[in-house]
Formats: sequence, structure tokens, C-alpha cells
Amino acid sequence: MRIVLCLAIGLAFAGATLAANTPAQLKDIQKVADDFFKAAVDNDFDAFKDLADAKRLAEYAANEINCPLANWWESARKDVDKESAKWEFVKVKSNMPTNVELVYTKTTSAGASQVSIFLTKEGEKWLVDAAGGAF
Repeated sequence: MRIVLCLAIGLAFAGATLAANTPAQLKDIQKVADDFFKAAVDNDFDAFKDLADAKRLAEYAANEINCPLANWWESARKDVDKESAKWEFVKVKSNMPTNVELVYTKTTSAGASQVSIFLTKEGEKWLVDAAGGAF
């Protein structure tokens, strides 16, 4: 009986740890992605960079010219300047406790397409981990 009780308690804690993010949390996560795109539209590289995760910042520190963050920025600015790009939230595609994939519609003068942005949780903050397909 004790073993069953211990297993039940263990599973309850595991379930709480592995639970998906709530709708309220997803709104906060979406705001990070929205702010990331807004920084690109507003031509604010510092704000853009501040929303990247530690892995991307380390890559940027090692090589500011040829790294994902610099490539995202260059692509985003090209999309905004030449194609009048805008991004609009569509849905949550993947909702894991520390990783979330959001889908956006990117509209440019050439048309619209759906793109993904991936966010990861670092401590209590959600930050952009991958956005290459979004630009």
C-alpha cells in the first residue's frame, strides 16, 4: 500500500512538472514573440537581442557577423524594409513546459505565409531560441 501511495505522489509531482503551459502563461509567452517581431519592425536591435536566449547571445558574442541572431536581424530588416512585412499570431503549435512553438502569419507585399518561432524558458523568463523560419 505504501508503494502505491508513493507512486501516486511521485506521478502527481511529475505531472505538475511536465504540465503544459496555461492559457495565461501562453499569453505571456506570445507577448515575448510579439515584442521580438515588433523590435524588428521598429528597427531596435537592442530590444531584439534582449529577447534572445543565452545560447543565441553566446553565439553572437563569439561572432557578431555570422550567427543566427545577426542572420535573423538582417532577414527581418530586409523583410520590413523591402516587403513591408508584418507578423500576426495564429496559434500555439507545440506547448511543452520549457519549450513552445508559436505559428504566425507573415504578410509581405509578395503575399502571406505561415512561419514558426520557438521560445524556451530560462529561469522564469521566456526567450527566443529559434526564429530562422520566421524571416
